[in-house]
Amino acid sequence: MSRRVQRTGVGVITIVVLFLTAGVMFPRTASTQNDAISTLKQISQAYADMSQRVMPTVVTITSSKKVEQQVMQNPLQQIFPNWFGGPNFHQQMTPQRPREYTIQGLGSGVIVDAQNGYVLTNDHVVGDFKTFRVRLYDGREYSGTIVGEDPDSDLAMIKIKADNLEQASFGDSDAMRSGDIVMAFGAPYGLEHTVTNGIISSMGRGSGQ
Repeated sequence: MSRRVQRTGVGVITIVVLFLTAGVMFPRTASTQNDAISTLKQISQAYADMSQRVMPTVVTITSSKKVEQQVMQNPLQQIFPNWFGGPNFHQQMTPQRPREYTIQGLGSGVIVDAQNGYVLTNDHVVGDFKTFRVRLYDGREYSGTIVGEDPDSDLAMIKIKADNLEQASFGDSDAMRSGDIVMAFGAPYGLEHTVTNGIISSMGRGSGQ
């Protein structure tokens, strides 16, 4: 184990030295620096343009449902049923009524069919909830209904009745490669209109890998 760590450390140092050596052997001129800055600006502009194009197709979904929970009886009443006026005294003083709670959920979705109002989202966002609201990028809100779901893949399709929607376009998943740059849009922890980026780390993995 110690040998492997030592080799890794040497490898990293070697890479750093090579980069430093390359910098000494091929010093950057003002022209190459300007070219690098121009390239970075183009990349930044591409990210911003893509964000403005995709963000109107992303929605925020808030869901809720009411559940009832039975109030648990005092365990001492079962052990000492004759205390305080008999076995029914506790129930008479504190009726055992179910309490009602509201459970709320939060997630994101993407409009995939503007004409029919179809929104693709995760099944865990809407599957177990009775009602949910869909909030668009421009602030409009609509009630949604589930038209299809697949718990195994954690996908669900919902429908809203709205006009003037913008839809996202599907790419070719067969053309993707490990290392390709990707962007993610959504509302993590309720922070709407959030965008970030990364790369595809691997291809062809199954759910159990």
